[in-house]
Amino acid sequence: GNEKVSAEQEEKFDEEIVAFLKHYKEVYQYSKVFYISDKSGKYYYEGGVSKVISHEDTYDQWYYRFINSGKQISLDINMDEDNQITTIFINSRLEASDGRLLGVIGVAMQMQDVQKMIQESVGEADVQAGLTNAQGEILVDLNTDQSGSRNIFDTAELDNVRADILENKDGQLVFWYPGEGYKICITTEYIQEMEWYLVVCKNNIKELRSFRTIMFHNFCVNTAIAVLLIVIIVLLIRRHNQAMFKVATMDSLTRLPNRRYFYEVILKKAMEENSQKVVFMFDIDDFKHINDTAGHLAGDAVITQVAEVVSNTIGKENLLARWGGDEFCGIIYDNGACADQMMEEFRQKISDMKIREDGSVSISIGYVVVNRIENIDDMISMADRALYISKSKGKNQITKYKE
Repeated sequence: GNEKVSAEQEEKFDEEIVAFLKHYKEVYQYSKVFYISDKSGKYYYEGGVSKVISHEDTYDQWYYRFINSGKQISLDINMDEDNQITTIFINSRLEASDGRLLGVIGVAMQMQDVQKMIQESVGEADVQAGLTNAQGEILVDLNTDQSGSRNIFDTAELDNVRADILENKDGQLVFWYPGEGYKICITTEYIQEMEWYLVVCKNNIKELRSFRTIMFHNFCVNTAIAVLLIVIIVLLIRRHNQAMFKVATMDSLTRLPNRRYFYEVILKKAMEENSQKVVFMFDIDDFKHINDTAGHLAGDAVITQVAEVVSNTIGKENLLARWGGDEFCGIIYDNGACADQMMEEFRQKISDMKIREDGSVSISIGYVVVNRIENIDDMISMADRALYISKSKGKNQITKYKE
């Protein structure tokens, strides 16, 4: 049924989040990875749950400032003067499909690691790059650790084009200035996610070349370098959001969509369709007994195998999700008669399978036939009530909801 999340389920969810963060940190070599749940306030990191954040805690105020700012992404710089280490913190909102805040995921990279990425990418090109705000303050110097101590408009050449840089929000701007024996090319681009400006300066372009050659070479080289730097910086910010979307929408044990994704995306999409469909729910009979007698690993194995049998039976054109614990929910896009046959098929397959050493496994199913879904909660409740009837009649059977 639609009971509250148990302590066991909550503990398992915590373990899944921590495992994901640990894997994510190792894959991308971040200094730190964390996730704060807006619902529970839990502060997860790759080693576990470190605390529950609080409005009263001074150290947690950044979280509340960020989520109230309306920004999707924030980038903070922390300078440890004692150890001469500068760290970039990238924080990003994680939202459900309806825009509801789920929490904030963040990563940290030491400045020297970012600089190494850039140096490896641009090779021996003489490139200076940094991120600045609208006031010209150098917030991230991608060549040194001296962020925050200088202003780009202190340089006369850049001060002369201050208005052009700050007013450009649509693409790259390229400026040329003469140097001693070479020309300086300045490429700027606005990064909307942070409301910052990426400024790239490249020299070492000899004046002995013809103007046309210089123009062509610089446009190609500097555009490529600027784009490369933007890819490094912006994708660094975005990629953890994409990965976190997976952990927020996929059940790690069965690799099926989880309840959140099924409820918010799949069912809402189904609401827009007028074709007849069957929404079904089932759970594993006496699953608590399986866990108590055979252990949780055996219980996980049963859940995985049941999910695989049902998925293979209903096919990719239909949908199955893990609702929670040993309970599943799905949609069959077909008329009632065909869906009934399909449900009977996977019920029988599971009943016939020897997936436990001490006996067979069975499931109880409840379903409702609908054309257009008007209210998701009512429809789930109908399927759930039908499932309850299957249980009360002796389990291992199918019940259709009737008014």
